[in-house]
Amino acid sequence: MAKVKLTTTQVKKLKRLLDMWYRPSELAEETGMHINTIYRLVERGCPHRRQGRHVFIRGTVFRDWVIENRDTPKRHLAEDEALCMHCQAPRKFTVVRVTRMSRKREQVEGRCAVCGGTVYRFRAARRRTADPNHRTSDQTNSEGAESK
Repeated sequence: MAKVKLTTTQVKKLKRLLDMWYRPSELAEETGMHINTIYRLVERGCPHRRQGRHVFIRGTVFRDWVIENRDTPKRHLAEDEALCMHCQAPRKFTVVRVTRMSRKREQVEGRCAVCGGTVYRFRAARRRTADPNHRTSDQTNSEGAESK
């Protein structure tokens, strides 16, 4: 069975459901989900009651079932891990190239240690180490003025 994907707003709205019977249209309105999503959840095994052709779902039972069957929150990767799209899992990787995207972000491109596929990871930019051979424009101008 596929896991239920919810936004944080929908999770907050689920917590407000009362211990009463709801029609799917009422649940959709209360939770911010589409009515077809509610019917799909009923087909996937959400506890419900049928009276003729009408479907009724108890609010607190629905909330508990959805939270139990929802996607887990994002997993934070270790510094040396990236999500390999080929393996569909977090994997350790070897760094091939680091590209600075802005002052605060950089993209790390690497190879998956398991399948050898290309993986990408964005991270906070590292501070550049002081290079003793690197000269700033101030140093270059002052040396040029002294030699004249």
